[in-house]
Amino acid sequence: MKTFKKLLMASAVAASLGTVATAYATPIVFDIDGTGSAAAISVDSFDWRPDNALVINGSNPTAAAAGALHVLAQGSLGSFISSGIPAISTVPLAGTEFTFQLDMWELAPTIGAATTALIPVSGTFNIYFDSSANANQLAGTGYSDGQLILSGTIVPGPGSHGTFTDLTLLAPGSFPLQALDNYSGLGNNYPNVLSDTGSGNTNLALAVAYSDPDFFKTRFTGLGVELNDSSNNTTPFMQADPSALVGGVAPVFTNVSGQLVNGQPLSCGPTARCDFLIQTDAATSFNVPEPGSLALFGLGLGALGLRRRRSA
Repeated sequence: MKTFKKLLMASAVAASLGTVATAYATPIVFDIDGTGSAAAISVDSFDWRPDNALVINGSNPTAAAAGALHVLAQGSLGSFISSGIPAISTVPLAGTEFTFQLDMWELAPTIGAATTALIPVSGTFNIYFDSSANANQLAGTGYSDGQLILSGTIVPGPGSHGTFTDLTLLAPGSFPLQALDNYSGLGNNYPNVLSDTGSGNTNLALAVAYSDPDFFKTRFTGLGVELNDSSNNTTPFMQADPSALVGGVAPVFTNVSGQLVNGQPLSCGPTARCDFLIQTDAATSFNVPEPGSLALFGLGLGALGLRRRRSA
């Protein structure tokens, strides 16, 4: 069987989910500027800040039934985490940043029900380094203008799956519509948009096509590498600003009798475009095997609203 590098991105609804045990857990050696001018560090995980994912037509059952949904996601790195007692957190060098972008297609065969299955079928995942920290979460810009240091493509199959539960659809009396933007950092930037409440998980398998050896000093060449995501996706936004653009695309919200709503799959007309904007978080863990063994390299997307960040 041909050896390949595989990334598994998983989301978990609760903090108790998303921890994957492996017999080959080892940190990687990573150069935080790619030039060798700063000391390389031992890294167990990348702790990304909460950010955004956009499911295009994710609130339109008719569109979902007709084909795959287009999903875009992005994020910027908060810190590198090295495990131990105590754990060590290292932030990127001042003025620099690491960002990621995900562009994928997934099937949602039960969209319109309170809980829908998610079946990723194709897509790409990229990590960038930028010597100028210019990612703007509110605007949704500056996430892919740096140097590409890792890229891969999604592998469909048993490793790629997930679910999302719309709690407002499930129990509207307990989870009524509320403001989309509940993040206090910059106030409510979407005062005219309400949102359903929801949470879910996604597992993705990705074949890594390229990793920059100037940054990833632990060589992945010839190793089977699996990335596991250990967090979750939620709405409305509690720890991040909703972005005006995700992957360069502006969200289109459902119009319910003149009120813009993020969600409401039963209110979207059959020919209308009705997107679903979701708060995400990422925590990428690395487990490198002995030569010839399987490595585990984890990336998590989800919201900190359901769990305490590891890098306070």
